[in-house]
Amino acid sequence: MASDNLEHALNTLIGSLGGTEPVPAGGAAAVVAIAMGVALGVNMCHLSRAAAPSLIERQRRLAGVLERMRPEFAADGAAFTELLTAFRMPREDGARAQSIELAWRGATAAPVAVATAAREAELLLEGCIDQVKASMRADIEAALELVRAGRRIAENNARENAQNLESRIARELLAPLDGGRRAASD
Repeated sequence: MASDNLEHALNTLIGSLGGTEPVPAGGAAAVVAIAMGVALGVNMCHLSRAAAPSLIERQRRLAGVLERMRPEFAADGAAFTELLTAFRMPREDGARAQSIELAWRGATAAPVAVATAAREAELLLEGCIDQVKASMRADIEAALELVRAGRRIAENNARENAQNLESRIARELLAPLDGGRRAASD
């Protein structure tokens, strides 16, 4: 039954995020929020496409973003693991500083990629609001809010992690976020 599957997934997620082991909680929460929003958007487009055939392309593109979220989730987790591994290296290890630097780069790049995918999903979902069936607009708006929240979390994580990098490298890694912000204001 679908509701049993959702309940199991929710319990597993909450158990992982609320556990006592270190996990990429913020990054995982961002990806999960975005993925839930995009999946909901895919569903609403599918259910409304008879009324608005133009939703077929949006549904296809949203499904593509959703597929990209799987490896983004894995990349964010890997970046977190690399950072933990680098910090756990003995202080006298000559490779420790370089390992930490590289890990901070990965821990910055991963949420930038997540936020970039989320921005694409936001634009697609915004275009769906007036095209879905009226009875599904609240669901599309919920999808959009989930994606926006996930994007903001990912951007915050990226900016926070970038503070641990040399400013030139941080600017380079964060550049896609600034470009997305300019595009949104145009």
